[in-house]
Amino acid sequence: MSKGKSQKLQWVLIIVIGALLGFGVSYFGMSNSGKLNFEGISVGLFRLDVIHMLFLLASVGTWAASVRYCLKFNQEEDKEKGEKLLSSSMMLNTFGTYTAIVGSMTLLSQMIIEDLHGKPVLALLIISILLVLAHIRLQSLLFKVFNRNFPKRVFDTGRPFGAKQAYMDKLDEAEKFIVYKASYRAFNMINNTLYALVFVTFAYSALSSFQLFPFLLLLVLFIVNNLAYYKETQKFQ
Repeated sequence: MSKGKSQKLQWVLIIVIGALLGFGVSYFGMSNSGKLNFEGISVGLFRLDVIHMLFLLASVGTWAASVRYCLKFNQEEDKEKGEKLLSSSMMLNTFGTYTAIVGSMTLLSQMIIEDLHGKPVLALLIISILLVLAHIRLQSLLFKVFNRNFPKRVFDTGRPFGAKQAYMDKLDEAEKFIVYKASYRAFNMINNTLYALVFVTFAYSALSSFQLFPFLLLLVLFIVNNLAYYKETQKFQ
């Protein structure tokens, strides 16, 4: 199957699945008077405590995995394999940093809205903040290790703007091609995910309560993602 036909088939499947999901959710939402909620997701400490614990576990897991890859890098003699290990370590820690920040913000938001001040929730908040700091510190150390071992492609962490572009300029053509190809795939994946999230948000709104902000947030993300892509493509035309 050609690439064009494959993409068309993918869009057809997205539309069909979205339509089926929309009709199914509409029927279920109209015929079921109950509302979807997460009240039962708790081990007894406070509401939604399980969700916040999962954020912590994901953050701790990615931090530990990042450290593990870094230790493997120190033992690796092959420079190319070592670079892959260090890149994997930095990628995992980046994911963990974002997870820790989201976990901290959701917990803090719940504390403010629901006026939670118990010891369990305060302990989880302190642990979440410490994990954010631990991830940031680890990422700083990983950048130093990278710059020390790959001096030709030093990433200037002291520059608030332009550091990523300066790093890209240091890559050779083959490496730039890999970055461009990966970026294009990421662009398409984000677009498809945003389309899917529209239907997921619609389903949640139908089963819970309507809120406009999630839809506006998805729209903003879609606009920013596509404008950034088209802006870059115009530079090379």
